[in-house]
Amino acid sequence: MELMEQLKQAEGLRLKPYRCPAGRLTIGYGRNLEGAGITEAEAEYLLQNDIVRGHDWCWENFEWFRTLDERRHDVVVEMVFQVGPAGFRKFSRFIRAMAARDYEAAAREIMDSEMGRKYQGRAKRLAHMMAKDVPLGEVL
Repeated sequence: MELMEQLKQAEGLRLKPYRCPAGRLTIGYGRNLEGAGITEAEAEYLLQNDIVRGHDWCWENFEWFRTLDERRHDVVVEMVFQVGPAGFRKFSRFIRAMAARDYEAAAREIMDSEMGRKYQGRAKRLAHMMAKDVPLGEVL
């Protein structure tokens, strides 16, 4: 048996974090998150997967999402990334504004939300990008 297969069999696969018998936060095939953590390349891989997952979720759930330009796409996907799909669904006025293509109103809804209050800098950037359709480098 090659080493990878041995370790897979011995460790078992857990796709959500758990505490190993030694009490360490662990994931996957016994990856000790507290000791080994993850590499930058692994973090970027996970982030890319999360971006794709968010984009696909938006594409499947909101007809208006399919008509957005790239920057507004990015704003919506970043919001989904930040609050999760269930949290994003709570942005009902934002979603209505997006369906009506009222990007100024959508921008106001970003700011007038719990996310807007908790993450003011991020929300201000996203609202500006939504309202003005400006690239990230030109945001405030």
